Amino acid sequence: DEPFPFPSLHDPLRRVVAAFGPERVFWGSDMSRHGPSYREALAWVREVDGLGDDALAWVLGRGIRRWLGLERPG
Repeated sequence: DEPFPFPSLHDPLRRVVAAFGPERVFWGSDMSRHGPSYREALAWVREVDGLGDDALAWVLGRGIRRWLGLERPG
């Protein structure tokens, strides 16, 4: 129920990424529900302290592409 940037969710996300590894955590957004805009939902993940660029790359797309067999060459 708290407004963007949802500070109480930052620590749980960091713990999930630490427990499972960024390669196994996939970001997604259910835009059919009421809540933040798509831009805010994406910005939220990018603003969580402690997730470096490499971890964000995995969480925001690289991991799901690998899981689906859609990795980019190189």
